[in-house]
Amino acid sequence: TTAAPKVTTVKTTAAPKVTTVKTTAAPKVTTVKTTAAPKVTTVKTTASPEVTEIITSARPEVTTIAVPEEPPVVTTELNEDKVMSVRLSTYELKLNVLQGGSVTVTLLPPTAPNTAIRWSCSDNSIAAVDYDGWILGLKEGNCIVTATSLDNPDVSAAIRVTVTDPNRITDIRASKTSMRIKEGEGDVSNVTLFPLTARDRTVNWYSDNVEVAVVDELGWVTGIKPGTCNITAVSRNNSDVKIVIPVTIYSDTPVTEPASAAPPVTSHPATAIPEAPTAAPVTSQTAAAVPETVPAATSVAVPATTVPTTTTTTTTTTTTTTTAAATTIVTTTTKAVTTSAPVTTTAGEDPTKITSISLSKTEINIGVYEGDISYVTMYPKTAYDKREKWVSSDPTIATVDNEGWIYGLREGTCIVTVTSVNNPAVKADIVVTVKEPKVEEIKLSVYSLDLAVGEGGISYVTMLPANAPDKSEIWTVSDPSVASVDDEGWVVGKSDGVCTVTVRSRANPSVKAEITVTVGTGYSSSSSFSDDPLRVEAIMLNTYAMELGIGSGGSAQVTMFPINATDKSEIWTTSDPSVAIVDDWGYIIGKKAGTCTVTVRSRANPSVRAEIQVTVRGSAAVSTTVPASASHRVRVENGITYIDDILVVNKSYSLPADYSPGINATAAHMFTVMVSDAKKEGLSITYTSGFRSYAYQDALYKDYVSQYGQAAADRFSARAGHSEHQTGLAIDVNTADDSFTGTPEAYWLEKHAHEYGFIVRYPAGKEAVTGFQYEPWHIRYLGVQTATAVYNSGLTLEEYLGIDSYYH
Repeated sequence: TTAAPKVTTVKTTAAPKVTTVKTTAAPKVTTVKTTAAPKVTTVKTTASPEVTEIITSARPEVTTIAVPEEPPVVTTELNEDKVMSVRLSTYELKLNVLQGGSVTVTLLPPTAPNTAIRWSCSDNSIAAVDYDGWILGLKEGNCIVTATSLDNPDVSAAIRVTVTDPNRITDIRASKTSMRIKEGEGDVSNVTLFPLTARDRTVNWYSDNVEVAVVDELGWVTGIKPGTCNITAVSRNNSDVKIVIPVTIYSDTPVTEPASAAPPVTSHPATAIPEAPTAAPVTSQTAAAVPETVPAATSVAVPATTVPTTTTTTTTTTTTTTTAAATTIVTTTTKAVTTSAPVTTTAGEDPTKITSISLSKTEINIGVYEGDISYVTMYPKTAYDKREKWVSSDPTIATVDNEGWIYGLREGTCIVTVTSVNNPAVKADIVVTVKEPKVEEIKLSVYSLDLAVGEGGISYVTMLPANAPDKSEIWTVSDPSVASVDDEGWVVGKSDGVCTVTVRSRANPSVKAEITVTVGTGYSSSSSFSDDPLRVEAIMLNTYAMELGIGSGGSAQVTMFPINATDKSEIWTTSDPSVAIVDDWGYIIGKKAGTCTVTVRSRANPSVRAEIQVTVRGSAAVSTTVPASASHRVRVENGITYIDDILVVNKSYSLPADYSPGINATAAHMFTVMVSDAKKEGLSITYTSGFRSYAYQDALYKDYVSQYGQAAADRFSARAGHSEHQTGLAIDVNTADDSFTGTPEAYWLEKHAHEYGFIVRYPAGKEAVTGFQYEPWHIRYLGVQTATAVYNSGLTLEEYLGIDSYYH
């Protein structure tokens, strides 16, 4: 350079590894002239990586670039102790709701000793991921699951997860896209929901003008007075899926045009003939009576009979043909046939009466807690009343709801029968075989434990398939002198050595998983939390004993100490799932008479636990909550509580899991009347949600808990078995959220709902009484008389009946 260079020395704090760059030949120097006056910068690196000299010229006229004649040979010494890359077997995963899956993870370099991975999900309401990377779909949507190296948190890989719900209704089609009905008569448009594999196939019907036509819960439309209206069929599973059927009601039968020279051929059902005078009778062995006046070239289709008919004919040619279906066709080619004598005939079968039932399946094989359906077709198709009545020969094996959905409860065989309401003598049977799925695989969160003497640890167990009803475990240890294990899988080091802890499925003992346990003085258990000052140290329950009926449920309130513990997540287990089961949120359901122990542990410190002694009675238990006033009449039937003949369900009173009545027909009818009257006042009240099954409510509640936490969810969502929607008497209207508050429709409902038999179930300022926050969109049908009495009292339903509402 032309001037003395300035030398800058940069020192680094640490350089654990050395990178050496060698060139095979001396570089040639190329001079590049530029239009501007660039700086000349030469970077020299000394042999030691600790010091780098940067030399900058004072007069930047020429840029000199050193270019090697051959590519340099670079020798790099890598840090083999640190994870530098995370590779996945796939970067996209498609799952169904409640279906699980995983991907294979490879960490590079393979010699890195710390291969621990932290898994996370961008949206825990769509999918959940456990410590082993097992991903479970929860609801439809897309999310990102990320695998991050614990050794090097800057290194991660992401999986795009798409969850679809095969049971979500996506389309609805109607057999009739419009209907024309005579005043006082009825008709139905049969609807089909797609996909056909979807389980919840319930359709909710309503009319936008009940003064013109009304529709029942089966879609039967009855004309009230001449006019037009729209009948809407909405999928309960997906309220966005609906179809609107225009309906015209007329008062008189349409006038038939007189016969022309060449009239069309019209098919008529066989009809009885009125008596008429006769002359010169002629006996004809035809199959049915002939009408007094039949237009020319008319075909009459009638059932084949041997009843003689006496008529007088003029210039008539008759052709008789018998089809394979034993039907006689009488074709007349004269302008008219005039009867002059009484006609004797036997009328055919009533076309409005059901005569047979056809099933899509006469045998159904399902697992415990699984369901299926056999689709019903009733004949003749001219029958308008196609209502069904379903019954199971053994509801302890399988239950069936009002729509024919069959649900397996325990292993065995039973008969499910569907009967025509229109003609109870017509029925069809389905042989239902329920098999109990058994555990086929056990996955563990860890397969090795390093413990110090006296320390404890646990490997969390997942048994597959997920619908296996008996997931109880059997724990054993190969050398009890080295380590011990309790019935819940808690392992404690006893003395120096190595042993194997084995967990087996009690239902299928051939399925097992093993944990290698190493106990030594120098080890520190990976499950030890002694360095966490905010770990859970104690668990307190509001009850330590519980009595349940078969099918009924309950829960205990859990408090973990210290209150400011960082991780208060819970692990729930039951000692005997055949007696009672418990979900991830601690909700316990009685399965059969007996006793068992339900245990809750701290996930952060599994050695801390509390136990509930559960007793299940042979029949549904009566709630321990009693009305405040002895004047109220209380009865319990099949696990359902009635107070003053009002079906009661809240946080204190529950419904059995198999109670599934569907939407109440009277409530649905009164709702359509109320909607119509509100419309006259310029208000728009729409149906949003009605009946929900136990299983649907369970999934909904758990979804809210995963999003907002249990304490928040309990304010606006009922636990399974405690929802009014399961009664079929509750309806959510318009937008079921706070945006409905203060609207003209909300105000109108508050003042007028009782006139149609409804009350606003959870009024403002009454959360401490009802157990739920203000919900102006949630109305409950009680009947006009009772609803008016509750409204005039100014009380909530709990206050009116003298009961409480909290999870006991």
